[in-house]
Amino acid sequence: MVGYRQIPGSPWATTTDLISPDVWIWNIETGARVRSLGISIQANSEPVQSGRWVVTRTRQEFAVWETGTWRAIARWPARADEQDSGQVIASKDSRLLVSDTVGGGLVLRELPGGTELVKLIPPRDLALRQWTFSPDGRRLIILTHSGRVVEWDLAELRREFATVGLDWE
Repeated sequence: MVGYRQIPGSPWATTTDLISPDVWIWNIETGARVRSLGISIQANSEPVQSGRWVVTRTRQEFAVWETGTWRAIARWPARADEQDSGQVIASKDSRLLVSDTVGGGLVLRELPGGTELVKLIPPRDLALRQWTFSPDGRRLIILTHSGRVVEWDLAELRREFATVGLDWE
């Protein structure tokens, strides 16, 4: 079992398994493994903060699963340059998702549909270690393997994009 993640505000948790690939759903209250999502290849999972969805990622695709019914409500293909074993992080308001690319960039998408908003490319190749949204969701903060912290001000990016008609909802 790898990557135990509790789904906020629910009795559920997810795990992944490297030996028999899939995402497993657990009932926290009983400790019972309830079901799998039926993913036949290695996958990562990320519950969103609202507890409404779990996002899964394989080397081939992303999917958004509705908590409780466990049905996929959205799917989209992974980009060719996205890390196939990379991390996915959802914003605190459960509206945005970030994944990493081979060259150290980050892809920002809307949830639940997966519409790609922007690919953020750092000023130079950085070995990304971890990233997260600020509590207010206005900044994306990155920690590199060398210990350097990089920050993107998403609100400022949106203002700049708006001036050329490229802002998102």
